[in-house]
Amino acid sequence: MTQRMAIESNLRYAAFGSVAGTYGTGLVNPNPGRAIPLVHFNGTADDRVNWKDNNPILPFEHFVGDMIDFWVANNHCDTTSVITHLPDVAEDGYTVDHLLYGGGADGSVVEVFKVNGAGHVWLKDNADINYANELWKIFSRYSLSQASVNDVWKSTFQIFPNPAQDRITIVTDNTTDRQIVVYDLNGKIMLKPELPLYKQVDISCLPVGLYLVRLDNQIKKLAIIR
Repeated sequence: MTQRMAIESNLRYAAFGSVAGTYGTGLVNPNPGRAIPLVHFNGTADDRVNWKDNNPILPFEHFVGDMIDFWVANNHCDTTSVITHLPDVAEDGYTVDHLLYGGGADGSVVEVFKVNGAGHVWLKDNADINYANELWKIFSRYSLSQASVNDVWKSTFQIFPNPAQDRITIVTDNTTDRQIVVYDLNGKIMLKPELPLYKQVDISCLPVGLYLVRLDNQIKKLAIIR
């Protein structure tokens, strides 16, 4: 669920953290639309969500290694990680490697905590790593008020008319084809039309209400009335 939110409904959140779960194979050609700071935790002995295909895995999820490759590419991070071995201080039978893929767009990173020997578990105070504490560390570093993230909310393109009824026109100074995405206020994708300059968009299928229209990394509000 967290991975899908990061891919499809990330406008309301600055960063994401997932534990022992990747994104589903049913998400065809996933495109988050921006760089997403993300941290992930997984045990190497997890027989439900595993790193590679040498152990059983749920058939509808990608392997952890594939998921990491996806986010590193999406965020334009360094493809080689900086690896740190966490102190092995607890008698929990595990060791923990921290993989940091830095240098991403808009200050984004991909962080992975690889827990060697751990299964499908949530680790806390009696282990070498406390998942909740590490999640807070990355969440506390990012905010939608930060310049690198706040740029997403700037609106330089125009929507006519607004409020609208059945059709809108998107006006921008870029003559190439652009990706428009229309979200509801919960971040759910409602429309994804491909459109060139001054293209009209049919919105007659959308109920009356308020929406967010994203053009690349820019957002504008749209009201639909009838």
